[in-house]
Amino acid sequence: MKIVYKFYLIALVVFSSFNVEAGLAISPQQEELYVSKDFTKPGLFTSGIEGPAVDSKGNLYAVNFEKSGTIGIVDSLGNALLFTTLPNGSTGNGIRFDQLGNMYIADYTAHNILTIPPGKTEAEVYAHSSDFNQPNDLAIMSNGILFASDPSWANNNGKLWRIGTDKIPVLIDANMGTTNGIEVSPDDKHLYVNETNQLKIWKFDLNEKGEISNKSIFTSFTDFSLDGMRCDILGNLYVARYGKGVVAILSPAGTLLREVPTTGKNISNIAFGGIDGRTCFVTMVDRQMIEMFRTETPGREWKLTAVDGISNINLKIQLVYPNPSSSILNVSNVIVNSIISVISLDGRIVATVLAKSDIVSLEVSGWKKGLYFISINSGNTISQKKIVII
Repeated sequence: MKIVYKFYLIALVVFSSFNVEAGLAISPQQEELYVSKDFTKPGLFTSGIEGPAVDSKGNLYAVNFEKSGTIGIVDSLGNALLFTTLPNGSTGNGIRFDQLGNMYIADYTAHNILTIPPGKTEAEVYAHSSDFNQPNDLAIMSNGILFASDPSWANNNGKLWRIGTDKIPVLIDANMGTTNGIEVSPDDKHLYVNETNQLKIWKFDLNEKGEISNKSIFTSFTDFSLDGMRCDILGNLYVARYGKGVVAILSPAGTLLREVPTTGKNISNIAFGGIDGRTCFVTMVDRQMIEMFRTETPGREWKLTAVDGISNINLKIQLVYPNPSSSILNVSNVIVNSIISVISLDGRIVATVLAKSDIVSLEVSGWKKGLYFISINSGNTISQKKIVII
């Protein structure tokens, strides 16, 4: 199947971006750590920006791209495109991936957990309950068991749900505050849940069936608010401090290790990605965009979809033909949902498109003659090839 795309101008990015932002591996001693920088352009998302999550190919996803009810896909240079529009009445919030590449989305307006299988863009209902308040964020065990925080903002309280591989929601705690951020420890032995308005993070013991016990206070705060949370592979917990404009990093014992300041103040969530899993992507409500910073330790969920520290992707040789070209340029053996960018000699990205099939045909008639680079982001690394327009 071939799809012919007419390109459009999307962004200007110089080649100097091909370092940390491109997901290239640089040792912690050679780079600036814990310094937040802009990753996408401000205003690309709505104030409902959330998610975020990185798939095994290194693509970053966040909800409410350009308008409510959508999911955007962002490549390793920060270029964003529409990935999908959710079913009518659905609005996404937290996103997670399992080891098979299935995407799960907390759909708070239609009271669903949605799923999108790998290689697809259409969402379908994975789990539904009329007893859901509004599913907010998700966490996942390595065996595929999901957990959902379920706040009732009007009542200042919330619930906690487990959704097993049988797709049946089971209420596991009905007496919590406004449940929000949620995460599983790297060894699958603990579940962390925070309460936004009560400024507490709770810790539960977990067994292999996803059953919880021994609820205890992990830590608490005295100001601002709490939102999404993610663990690194050492068990340190990264917490979005909404309103304060910092990501708090807590040890497995609950000790505050450091705070990472962000440019915006209203942080909704965080995800790990990049070629080595040490890039933290932070969704910013007030700036309607994504910031990023580098850390010393890979993320726990990134590790779930990696093999020996390398993203689990099906590497192929991409062929670009005919080259030189004057009208149609074909790119074959493309992994579905790769992001293809064309870059001019002066380092500007002049066009970008999301691949919907394994063969993409580009209409280049009318392009200025000369040498270009085609960048194919089909994994945590970027393939680049020279092309000539005649």
